[in-house]
Amino acid sequence: MSGIIGLSPNMKSGLVGKYPSGHVLDVKYVIATTGSASANNTTYVDAPNLTLSITPKSGTNKILITVNLHLYIGPHADNAWRRSNFAIHRTGGASTGVVFTSATSATGYSYGTFNENDTEKQMQRNPIMWLDSPATTSEVTYKIQYNADGYHVYYDTSYGKSEMTLMEITV
Repeated sequence: MSGIIGLSPNMKSGLVGKYPSGHVLDVKYVIATTGSASANNTTYVDAPNLTLSITPKSGTNKILITVNLHLYIGPHADNAWRRSNFAIHRTGGASTGVVFTSATSATGYSYGTFNENDTEKQMQRNPIMWLDSPATTSEVTYKIQYNADGYHVYYDTSYGKSEMTLMEITV
């Protein structure tokens, strides 16, 4: 252990030393109850109202991001695979941009279904988890994005809720 946890009459926080590795310092949570969007190509679009900010207390701490993303693949008139990828986009910290994507390429997928006719549809809550290293003590903002490939994948909170949690973890 790198420090001693205990009470001190001279400290309002009650902490002497440093929290041990793996301790959760802060938690932020959002559940999207409104919003809709549609993706129909490999360009990532934002999932509305799935954005959270957190300010790390140390530049070496990690941020654990967990997401349940509800998506809906609509009907199509041909026999084909329909797919979507997910991404976590960060603003602030060591870099700004996509810090995680669920597929190995723009034409790969992490959520897919094979539609044989134009009446088939699929809805699913898709779990995402990523341990990020923002390397900052300034505010960091995360947002969830998704894409499609030549057809429509919908994000609509009237069909199902999506949620995101951020947890700052000591190193």
